[in-house]
Amino acid sequence: MILKYIRFSLALVVLSLSVAAQPKPSGHPLERPFANEQSRTEIIIPQVNGLNVYKADLHAHTIFSDAEVTPDMRVVEAWQDGLDVIAITDHMEYRRIEREMFKYMDRYIREDLRKHGQAVNINLSRKGPDEYGLLVDFNVAYNCAKKKSAVYGNEILVVRGVEITRKGYGDYNALFTTDNNLIYDPEIEKAIANARAQGAFIVHNHPDYDPSSPDHITELARGLYNKGLVDGVEIANGRRTWWHLFDHALRGGYTQMANSDIHEYIYHIYGRPSDYDIPRYRNMNLILANSKTENDLREA
Repeated sequence: MILKYIRFSLALVVLSLSVAAQPKPSGHPLERPFANEQSRTEIIIPQVNGLNVYKADLHAHTIFSDAEVTPDMRVVEAWQDGLDVIAITDHMEYRRIEREMFKYMDRYIREDLRKHGQAVNINLSRKGPDEYGLLVDFNVAYNCAKKKSAVYGNEILVVRGVEITRKGYGDYNALFTTDNNLIYDPEIEKAIANARAQGAFIVHNHPDYDPSSPDHITELARGLYNKGLVDGVEIANGRRTWWHLFDHALRGGYTQMANSDIHEYIYHIYGRPSDYDIPRYRNMNLILANSKTENDLREA
């Protein structure tokens, strides 16, 4: 019965082993930057009741929203950390780094396209889409990461996703989407519904917004729960854990998630597992599934 419950509610939550881990003494300053440059940390977990256990970080950002590394680097980091699955979930409404890209590229836009080029909207959370609609390709980060994953054969599966944010409601990851360009809507309920129409799995990210509420969920966010628009709850995000959300997830039957939400280079925050006497890892989910396919992982 316990195994059945785990199977369908998801992911065991794995938190970073950061307190007990102690860094190993460093050698020559020039040795460490190049140590284990292309080595993979193997995390070996036996099957559970005949199901494989896949290691997944399902919340990560790239330069195509407000993070500091490319989609390619996210794949390299995931491979080195021994992950099986990573989701690229760039912000839909906030594209800080992309804004700088457009400012740089503006000088190269042909005069007959300049009006469109200057109309690109990279902060939809404040202004909304302009008369030309959305001129940003919300699939580009996934496409780059997917191409890079081919270098590692079948070791890393890249999941398409996007993060949807509205003031008062919070942040929501739509995972296992098929076309992020068809999701945006000024109304968050419609945006989430557009994602769910593609079979997306919706996760309420780090929902620590209303401390006056027993579970810290705002009334606006609770309305999304009541309408059946939320599937999972991120109870651990980066170095923070919201323990009270365990009960919230269990009562509502929501999948419990633990993700890195990484914006920086991953090892600026966690270090390499091999750098510590006791291995130290980013947050990850352990997904019990038949195979490493999007259909099986989403079902699990």
